[in-house]
Amino acid sequence: MKIQQVQKRFGDKRYNKEVVIKQEKKIKQEISNKMDGLRKKIEDAAAAEQGRSDE
Repeated sequence: MKIQQVQKRFGDKRYNKEVVIKQEKKIKQEISNKMDGLRKKIEDAAAAEQGRSDE
């Protein structure tokens, strides 16, 4: 949703395109960081579960 709001500004002459591009990159990086953290949590939980089932 945030990316869509930023992308709508590309066509608006009132906004500096460089600023809009930076905002979009920042949001995408935040999403990527959160996804990486979530992936790690899931992998750790799966590894822990696998360790318990091996006992």
